[in-house]
Amino acid sequence: MTTGSLLAADLVIAVLAAAGWLGGGAASAARRRPLALGLAAFALLATLARAVTIIALARTGWWFAAEKVLIAAPLSLAGMTLHLMYS
Repeated sequence: MTTGSLLAADLVIAVLAAAGWLGGGAASAARRRPLALGLAAFALLATLARAVTIIALARTGWWFAAEKVLIAAPLSLAGMTLHLMYS
């Protein structure tokens, strides 16, 4: 894959992960536990897929992965931890 296609894939996966986490939180707040768990599982898989794209981008150069490693990954990990603790 080219660097551009990796960046595009990372963006799509990030949007899917965010939608999964937000949807899981909303379902949890609405007391729809099975839906919340399903969305949380989907978001977890999307977050893990994003880790793969971040590693691939880091191999192409630090310039492409710096923001993702230093800002996005820790924020995703914190959000994932909080969601799993409270759902």
